[in-house]
Amino acid sequence: MNYGNNDFVFKNIPTGKMGWKSPANIALVKYWGKKDGQIPANASLSFTLSESLTETVVEFSPAEDENFKLEFFLDGVANDKFAQKMY
Repeated sequence: MNYGNNDFVFKNIPTGKMGWKSPANIALVKYWGKKDGQIPANASLSFTLSESLTETVVEFSPAEDENFKLEFFLDGVANDKFAQKMY
């Protein structure tokens, strides 16, 4: 799907930053299949590494012109592969 500049027009967008940290979860036995109502068909066994965190931070600001753009960075380096999944 292709988006044009006017598909993402928002007025008065502030600059901001939002982040979250989540602990790693390792599945030793992963359930397969589901019953009605999204209930797992089999049990699973996993453990959480509470000291091993993934941190995601999203920063946003309005573009200086009328053109819409998304830029993605991983460890401070621009990564266009993320943007390809958005369009």
